[in-house]
Amino acid sequence: MEEPLQSGQRKEPKMDPLNSKPEKKIMNDIAENTSRLNYRLDYQGKDVLLKLARWSKFVGLINIFFGFIYCLTIFVFSIPTVIIGIFLILIGTRLTSVAGNLQNCVLQEESDSFSEALDQLRSYMFLNGIMLIVMIVIITILIIIAIMFGVAVKDFFLGTTDDIVIRSLVSQLI
Repeated sequence: MEEPLQSGQRKEPKMDPLNSKPEKKIMNDIAENTSRLNYRLDYQGKDVLLKLARWSKFVGLINIFFGFIYCLTIFVFSIPTVIIGIFLILIGTRLTSVAGNLQNCVLQEESDSFSEALDQLRSYMFLNGIMLIVMIVIITILIIIAIMFGVAVKDFFLGTTDDIVIRSLVSQLI
């Protein structure tokens, strides 16, 4: 039997062994309270969302276009460009669906569309962040390779010019 709560006390939920992590508890609290969240927008808020929808659609279509171009370069370059192209198409479709959900949210005033748009925008940001981290790693590796190649080429040319100068001096002396 449970004891009655005194005034000012809050009932602590029982800790489930599967839900023992604090972030899971926070996410469960958020999930319980989402029914209380209402999205009410004035004219300016709707205008901002419509502009965000337009820009999301534009950037999404540009990503899809460049992804398609990257996929066509398989004949010139190699498989990594196709992987980048598919990735660009994937994040482009995420942004175009964000645009559609934002327009639906504003025009039909549906909070479900707004929540879906935010989730897809989160997914786009996550994928874009992963892509940026991978690109930074690849560029760093390429810079290191370029520096090593530059040093090797410098040593090669300096080594061969020294031999040429020495040979020409020796030939003049003989």
